[in-house]
Amino acid sequence: MNNMNIIRILNNRLNSNLTPTNHESFNSTFFGNSKKYNRNVFVKVFDSVNKFNTENLITQQLSDRVLETFKINDDGLKYVLVMNDLKPIDLENTVSIHQAYEMGIVLAKFHNIVKPFNGMKEENSYFSKISEDINKLENVTQKYKLKSLLKEFSNLQPLIENDLNEHSNTVLHGDVGIRNFKIINGALTLIDYERARLGPNYQDFIKLFFQDFKLNNSLISSFLKGYESTSIHTFQLKSWTQQFIIFATAVGIMKYTEKIKDEPFKKIGMQMLESVEDYFKYKNI
Repeated sequence: MNNMNIIRILNNRLNSNLTPTNHESFNSTFFGNSKKYNRNVFVKVFDSVNKFNTENLITQQLSDRVLETFKINDDGLKYVLVMNDLKPIDLENTVSIHQAYEMGIVLAKFHNIVKPFNGMKEENSYFSKISEDINKLENVTQKYKLKSLLKEFSNLQPLIENDLNEHSNTVLHGDVGIRNFKIINGALTLIDYERARLGPNYQDFIKLFFQDFKLNNSLISSFLKGYESTSIHTFQLKSWTQQFIIFATAVGIMKYTEKIKDEPFKKIGMQMLESVEDYFKYKNI
Protein backbone atom coordinates (compact mmCIF):
# COMPACT_ATOMS: atom_id res chain seq x y z
CA MET A 1 0.00 0.00 0.00
CA ASN A 2 1.34 3.38 -1.00
CA ASN A 3 0.76 5.56 2.07
CA MET A 4 1.54 8.80 0.26
CA ASN A 5 -1.10 8.10 -2.37
CA ILE A 6 -3.57 6.99 0.31
CA ILE A 7 -2.94 10.22 2.25
CA ARG A 8 -3.51 12.29 -0.89
CA ILE A 9 -6.86 10.57 -1.54
CA LEU A 10 -7.96 10.91 2.09
CA ASN A 11 -6.88 14.54 2.38
CA ASN A 12 -8.89 15.43 -0.72
CA ARG A 13 -11.95 13.59 0.60
CA LEU A 14 -11.77 14.90 4.18
CA ASN A 15 -10.18 18.28 3.49
CA SER A 16 -7.55 17.32 6.01
CA ASN A 17 -3.83 17.25 6.78
CA LEU A 18 -3.38 13.63 7.79
CA THR A 19 -0.13 12.00 8.82
CA PRO A 20 0.55 8.28 9.44
CA THR A 21 0.33 7.10 13.05
CA ASN A 22 2.54 4.64 14.85
CA HIS A 23 -0.32 2.18 15.25
CA GLU A 24 0.14 -1.50 16.22
CA SER A 25 -1.66 -3.20 13.34
CA PHE A 26 -1.24 -4.27 9.74
CA ASN A 27 -3.70 -1.60 8.64
CA SER A 28 -2.69 1.90 7.64
CA THR A 29 -3.81 4.45 10.21
CA PHE A 30 -3.75 8.24 10.07
CA PHE A 31 -4.40 11.20 12.31
CA GLY A 32 -5.04 14.87 11.62
CA ASN A 33 -7.48 17.73 11.48
CA SER A 34 -10.39 17.53 9.03
CA LYS A 35 -11.97 20.80 7.90
CA LYS A 36 -14.87 18.74 6.56
CA TYR A 37 -15.74 17.74 10.13
CA ASN A 38 -14.05 20.64 11.88
CA ARG A 39 -12.29 18.29 14.28
CA ASN A 40 -9.38 15.90 14.66
CA VAL A 41 -10.02 12.51 13.10
CA PHE A 42 -8.51 9.04 13.30
CA VAL A 43 -8.66 7.10 10.04
CA LYS A 44 -8.14 3.36 9.52
CA VAL A 45 -7.68 1.90 6.05
CA PHE A 46 -8.33 -1.84 5.72
CA ASP A 47 -7.41 -4.33 3.02
CA SER A 48 -9.91 -6.82 4.46
CA VAL A 49 -13.62 -6.08 4.13
CA ASN A 50 -14.35 -8.51 6.98
CA LYS A 51 -12.06 -6.70 9.42
CA PHE A 52 -13.43 -3.36 8.25
CA ASN A 53 -17.02 -4.48 8.81
CA THR A 54 -16.18 -5.91 12.22
CA GLU A 55 -14.42 -2.76 13.44
CA ASN A 56 -17.16 -0.53 12.03
CA LEU A 57 -20.16 -2.45 13.38
CA ILE A 58 -18.72 -2.98 16.84
CA THR A 59 -17.61 0.65 17.12
CA GLN A 60 -21.16 1.66 16.29
CA GLN A 61 -22.49 -0.63 19.03
CA LEU A 62 -20.22 1.00 21.60
CA SER A 63 -20.26 4.67 20.62
CA ASP A 64 -21.21 7.34 18.08
CA ARG A 65 -17.56 7.73 17.13
CA VAL A 66 -17.90 6.74 13.44
CA LEU A 67 -18.13 9.78 11.17
CA GLU A 68 -17.96 8.21 7.72
CA THR A 69 -17.06 5.06 5.80
CA PHE A 70 -16.12 4.73 2.13
CA LYS A 71 -14.06 2.72 -0.35
CA ILE A 72 -11.02 3.80 -2.33
CA ASN A 73 -9.06 2.07 -5.05
CA ASP A 74 -5.30 2.19 -4.69
CA ASP A 75 -3.64 -0.92 -6.11
CA GLY A 76 -6.76 -2.80 -5.00
CA LEU A 77 -9.89 -1.95 -3.10
CA LYS A 78 -9.43 -0.44 0.37
CA TYR A 79 -12.05 0.19 3.04
CA VAL A 80 -11.88 3.42 5.03
CA LEU A 81 -13.24 4.09 8.51
CA VAL A 82 -13.22 7.73 9.66
CA MET A 83 -13.72 8.30 13.39
CA ASN A 84 -13.49 11.00 16.01
CA ASP A 85 -10.00 11.05 17.45
CA LEU A 86 -10.11 10.13 21.13
CA LYS A 87 -6.59 11.24 22.10
CA PRO A 88 -5.75 7.87 23.69
CA ILE A 89 -2.99 7.65 26.28
CA ASP A 90 -0.89 4.47 26.50
CA LEU A 91 -0.68 2.44 29.71
CA GLU A 92 2.59 1.79 31.44
CA ASN A 93 4.00 -1.65 30.61
CA THR A 94 4.04 -2.52 34.32
CA VAL A 95 0.48 -3.25 35.42
CA SER A 96 -0.61 -2.76 39.04
CA ILE A 97 -3.00 -5.05 40.92
CA HIS A 98 -5.67 -2.35 40.85
CA GLN A 99 -5.17 -1.76 37.14
CA ALA A 100 -5.53 -5.49 36.42
CA TYR A 101 -8.85 -5.41 38.30
CA GLU A 102 -10.02 -2.45 36.18
CA MET A 103 -8.94 -4.24 33.00
CA GLY A 104 -11.13 -7.17 34.01
CA ILE A 105 -14.11 -4.84 34.42
CA VAL A 106 -13.48 -3.19 31.04
CA LEU A 107 -13.30 -6.52 29.19
CA ALA A 108 -16.42 -7.78 30.99
CA LYS A 109 -18.32 -4.69 29.85
CA PHE A 110 -17.19 -5.31 26.27
CA HIS A 111 -18.38 -8.94 26.50
CA ASN A 112 -21.68 -7.83 28.04
CA ILE A 113 -22.51 -5.08 25.55
CA VAL A 114 -21.32 -6.27 22.15
CA LYS A 115 -23.73 -8.53 20.30
CA PRO A 116 -23.02 -10.75 17.29
CA PHE A 117 -24.02 -9.63 13.82
CA ASN A 118 -24.50 -11.31 10.46
CA GLY A 119 -21.20 -12.38 9.00
CA MET A 120 -19.29 -12.32 12.29
CA LYS A 121 -16.50 -14.86 12.41
CA GLU A 122 -17.17 -17.80 14.73
CA GLU A 123 -14.68 -20.01 16.50
CA ASN A 124 -15.54 -23.52 15.34
CA SER A 125 -13.93 -26.62 13.84
CA TYR A 126 -11.03 -26.17 16.25
CA PHE A 127 -9.57 -29.63 15.77
CA SER A 128 -9.59 -29.63 11.96
CA LYS A 129 -8.23 -26.06 11.77
CA ILE A 130 -5.44 -26.80 14.24
CA SER A 131 -4.49 -29.94 12.31
CA GLU A 132 -4.34 -27.93 9.07
CA ASP A 133 -2.24 -25.20 10.69
CA ILE A 134 0.21 -27.73 12.12
CA ASN A 135 0.61 -29.45 8.75
CA LYS A 136 1.52 -26.10 7.15
CA LEU A 137 4.44 -25.52 9.53
CA GLU A 138 7.94 -25.88 8.09
CA ASN A 139 9.79 -26.69 11.34
CA VAL A 140 9.73 -30.50 11.46
CA THR A 141 10.61 -30.73 15.17
CA GLN A 142 7.93 -28.20 16.09
CA LYS A 143 5.40 -29.96 13.89
CA TYR A 144 6.06 -33.32 15.58
CA LYS A 145 5.70 -31.80 19.05
CA LEU A 146 2.41 -30.13 18.17
CA LYS A 147 1.01 -33.25 16.55
CA SER A 148 1.82 -35.24 19.69
CA LEU A 149 -0.05 -32.73 21.86
CA LEU A 150 -2.99 -32.65 19.45
CA LYS A 151 -3.21 -36.43 19.77
CA GLU A 152 -3.49 -36.05 23.56
CA PHE A 153 -6.40 -33.66 23.09
CA SER A 154 -8.01 -35.87 20.43
CA ASN A 155 -8.67 -38.46 23.15
CA LEU A 156 -10.84 -35.79 24.81
CA GLN A 157 -12.33 -34.35 21.63
CA PRO A 158 -16.04 -35.08 22.33
CA LEU A 159 -15.78 -33.59 25.84
CA ILE A 160 -13.91 -30.52 24.61
CA GLU A 161 -16.28 -29.89 21.70
CA ASN A 162 -19.35 -30.20 23.96
CA ASP A 163 -17.79 -27.75 26.42
CA LEU A 164 -16.93 -25.28 23.65
CA ASN A 165 -20.38 -25.54 22.05
CA GLU A 166 -21.97 -24.74 25.40
CA HIS A 167 -19.74 -21.73 26.18
CA SER A 168 -18.89 -20.19 22.79
CA ASN A 169 -21.58 -17.52 23.09
CA THR A 170 -19.48 -14.42 23.74
CA VAL A 171 -18.30 -11.80 21.27
CA LEU A 172 -14.55 -11.87 21.88
CA HIS A 173 -12.37 -8.82 21.43
CA GLY A 174 -9.79 -11.10 19.83
CA ASP A 175 -6.63 -9.19 20.74
CA VAL A 176 -6.70 -8.37 24.44
CA GLY A 177 -3.39 -6.95 25.62
CA ILE A 178 -1.92 -3.92 27.32
CA ARG A 179 -1.38 -2.22 23.96
CA ASN A 180 -5.13 -2.23 23.30
CA PHE A 181 -6.07 -0.73 26.67
CA LYS A 182 -5.89 3.07 26.62
CA ILE A 183 -6.79 5.94 28.91
CA ILE A 184 -9.44 8.02 27.12
CA ASN A 185 -11.02 11.02 28.82
CA GLY A 186 -9.60 9.76 32.10
CA ALA A 187 -11.16 6.29 31.81
CA LEU A 188 -9.63 2.92 30.97
CA THR A 189 -10.93 1.83 27.56
CA LEU A 190 -10.44 -1.11 25.21
CA ILE A 191 -9.81 -0.22 21.55
CA ASP A 192 -9.36 -1.98 18.18
CA TYR A 193 -12.14 -4.45 17.43
CA GLU A 194 -11.24 -5.79 13.99
CA ARG A 195 -10.35 -9.29 15.27
CA ALA A 196 -13.61 -9.73 17.19
CA ARG A 197 -15.39 -13.04 16.78
CA LEU A 198 -17.78 -15.36 18.59
CA GLY A 199 -16.22 -17.87 20.98
CA PRO A 200 -15.56 -18.82 24.63
CA ASN A 201 -14.69 -15.76 26.72
CA TYR A 202 -11.72 -17.56 28.30
CA GLN A 203 -9.96 -17.24 24.94
CA ASP A 204 -9.74 -13.47 25.42
CA PHE A 205 -7.69 -13.94 28.61
CA ILE A 206 -4.86 -16.12 27.32
CA LYS A 207 -2.42 -13.75 25.60
CA LEU A 208 -2.96 -11.15 28.31
CA PHE A 209 -2.12 -13.63 31.07
CA PHE A 210 0.92 -15.14 29.35
CA GLN A 211 2.34 -12.17 27.48
CA ASP A 212 1.52 -9.11 29.59
CA PHE A 213 0.89 -10.52 33.07
CA LYS A 214 3.69 -13.09 32.63
CA LEU A 215 1.53 -15.59 34.55
CA ASN A 216 1.67 -13.43 37.69
CA ASN A 217 -0.98 -15.06 39.89
CA SER A 218 -1.76 -11.83 41.74
CA LEU A 219 -2.47 -9.95 38.51
CA ILE A 220 -4.51 -12.82 37.07
CA SER A 221 -6.54 -13.17 40.26
CA SER A 222 -7.23 -9.43 40.40
CA PHE A 223 -8.22 -9.34 36.74
CA LEU A 224 -10.63 -12.26 37.16
CA LYS A 225 -12.19 -10.66 40.25
CA GLY A 226 -12.80 -7.51 38.24
CA TYR A 227 -14.22 -9.54 35.38
CA GLU A 228 -16.52 -11.59 37.63
CA SER A 229 -17.76 -8.47 39.40
CA THR A 230 -19.28 -7.19 36.16
CA SER A 231 -19.64 -10.03 33.66
CA ILE A 232 -22.92 -11.67 32.76
CA HIS A 233 -20.89 -14.57 31.33
CA THR A 234 -19.24 -17.40 33.24
CA PHE A 235 -15.86 -18.82 32.31
CA GLN A 236 -16.08 -22.18 34.02
CA LEU A 237 -14.66 -24.27 31.19
CA LYS A 238 -13.33 -27.70 32.09
CA SER A 239 -9.61 -27.68 32.78
CA TRP A 240 -8.81 -29.69 29.65
CA THR A 241 -10.83 -27.27 27.52
CA GLN A 242 -8.89 -24.35 28.97
CA GLN A 243 -5.64 -26.10 28.10
CA PHE A 244 -6.94 -26.87 24.62
CA ILE A 245 -7.65 -23.20 24.00
CA ILE A 246 -4.16 -22.34 25.25
CA PHE A 247 -2.82 -24.96 22.83
CA ALA A 248 -4.87 -23.49 19.95
CA THR A 249 -3.47 -20.04 20.75
CA ALA A 250 0.08 -21.40 20.80
CA VAL A 251 -0.38 -23.07 17.42
CA GLY A 252 -1.54 -19.74 16.03
CA ILE A 253 1.58 -18.06 17.40
CA MET A 254 3.84 -20.74 15.90
CA LYS A 255 2.15 -20.26 12.53
CA TYR A 256 2.49 -16.46 12.75
CA THR A 257 6.14 -16.45 13.84
CA GLU A 258 7.17 -18.72 10.96
CA LYS A 259 6.00 -15.97 8.59
CA ILE A 260 7.04 -12.95 10.64
CA LYS A 261 10.13 -13.27 12.81
CA ASP A 262 9.22 -12.28 16.36
CA GLU A 263 11.31 -14.20 18.87
CA PRO A 264 9.74 -12.69 22.03
CA PHE A 265 6.27 -13.61 20.76
CA LYS A 266 7.47 -17.08 19.77
CA LYS A 267 8.77 -17.58 23.32
CA ILE A 268 5.28 -16.76 24.62
CA GLY A 269 3.90 -19.49 22.36
CA MET A 270 6.53 -21.92 23.62
CA GLN A 271 5.60 -21.07 27.19
CA MET A 272 1.98 -21.86 26.40
CA LEU A 273 3.03 -25.23 25.02
CA GLU A 274 5.05 -25.94 28.16
CA SER A 275 1.93 -25.21 30.21
CA VAL A 276 -0.03 -27.73 28.15
CA GLU A 277 2.73 -30.34 28.42
CA ASP A 278 2.85 -29.90 32.18
CA TYR A 279 -0.92 -30.34 32.34
CA PHE A 280 -0.77 -33.75 30.68
CA LYS A 281 2.30 -34.68 32.68
CA TYR A 282 0.98 -33.87 36.13
CA LYS A 283 -2.82 -33.85 35.91
CA ASN A 284 -4.89 -36.93 36.34
CA ILE A 285 -7.73 -36.30 33.90
